[in-house]
Amino acid sequence: MMGHAEDAAAEAGAAGQYVGLDDPIFSVPLRIRRVNVVGLSRTRRSVIDAELAEARRGRTVREVSTGIMNALKSLKEVDSFEFVEVYCDVAANRRKKRGRPGQAELTDITVKVREKRMVQLKAETYVQGTGSEGGVETALSLNNPVGYTEKINAAWSYGTKSSASARLEVQKPRFRGLNASLDVSASHSTVSRAIYSSYDEKIQGAQAVLRHNSGRHEIGAGCFWRDVMPVRSASNQYEFAASGLILAQAKPSLKNSIFYTFTQDRRDNPFGPSRGSFLQFRTEFAGMGGDAHFAKGEVKVQQFLPLFADVISGIALGFTFQAGVLCPLATPRSASPDKLPGVGASTHICDRFWLGGPLDLRGFNHKGAGPRTSPNRPGAQGGDSLGGDATWRLGTNLTLPFPHGLLHAAGVRCHLYANAGNLCAWETSFRSLVHGMRAAVGAGIVFPTAVGRIEANYSFVLRANSRDQQKRFQLGLGVDFT
Repeated sequence: MMGHAEDAAAEAGAAGQYVGLDDPIFSVPLRIRRVNVVGLSRTRRSVIDAELAEARRGRTVREVSTGIMNALKSLKEVDSFEFVEVYCDVAANRRKKRGRPGQAELTDITVKVREKRMVQLKAETYVQGTGSEGGVETALSLNNPVGYTEKINAAWSYGTKSSASARLEVQKPRFRGLNASLDVSASHSTVSRAIYSSYDEKIQGAQAVLRHNSGRHEIGAGCFWRDVMPVRSASNQYEFAASGLILAQAKPSLKNSIFYTFTQDRRDNPFGPSRGSFLQFRTEFAGMGGDAHFAKGEVKVQQFLPLFADVISGIALGFTFQAGVLCPLATPRSASPDKLPGVGASTHICDRFWLGGPLDLRGFNHKGAGPRTSPNRPGAQGGDSLGGDATWRLGTNLTLPFPHGLLHAAGVRCHLYANAGNLCAWETSFRSLVHGMRAAVGAGIVFPTAVGRIEANYSFVLRANSRDQQKRFQLGLGVDFT
């Protein structure tokens, strides 16, 4: 049964008039008398009441309606319910007795929900890095187990070589009533870097991250213990088969840091965009305890423009730029006897930037461009890749629709590209960062999927360093691309 405001709105709708929240009808006094909730099992009633607090403070149809719509949106965003519905009705004791003109109408609210299943278990296989290592991952998720719309996720992964990881994460949407979620996690991982550098990396620690629901802002703090473990000789387990620069890094390191990330994504497709822009800025500061002291900043910019949209769809021109700098804030770490010119000894190898790969700097192997030890010394084949403290990448690509057929129907596209970039140590001059650039051009196909971007490319390297590892044909899968 409807009250005065509902009667007026219905009459306006029957007359073919559009009724918006700025219509005088919605200035009619209205208050919520009672809230009934149907369908709760694990969820606490206080969760629903907290979201409806704005609506209960309302004194007009506009204020109550706005509060209900905001509550409905928030309850859907917490992802604990299969559906949420809200019904309004005239209060039971007012159905037979109309209020005096100007007196606030009373309404009863009924919230009907259906909770999602609490336990979810999944297992999947994956291919990591350059495709040289596969593995299996098992994940267990608990949705709203305590009743405050929280999520508890546990994941374990094991690689075919020496990679393994475990992670436990607790997520709390709408943390303390904010339009943000709090994620607290602890993790332990061991990753093999022996393919391009002669060490394995062990990292364990915890972090807390506050993420705005818009996806634009993220701020957090973390504490991580890192250990670089040089690869041992295959013929003698008591000897290391790593370069001196890797051995110099082979000791535990503790990093306590705070970080902030701003992201603005206006692309029509994150993995195969044809129009829109992307901007991301990330900064991290470490130095509050531990032996890692640095300031680190990264920026990513992308712009995509459709071409000849009136004639044929699917043609787009894209421009990408990415840069980063890692500035040490402490005295240099002890240098190795075989320290190379232009290779910084003041930053930890776990914090450095890397360059090269099928979705990074095409035409170069995964982490194949940048400072590298001599191939004549112990280490990985072709020399140990060492990373760098300053980097930039610049790229442009022309995307074309694939010729008609099955691949065209699946969304596969062709693209022509040109990319350039460089990577060097903090001590290197700005001139070297520009004049020592690497560059390549090529062509390939792009397949945007629900989980990432797949590229198959063939490149022609135009400029490279003598120690860089080039790779003409590349196949890659990832979520970030240049």
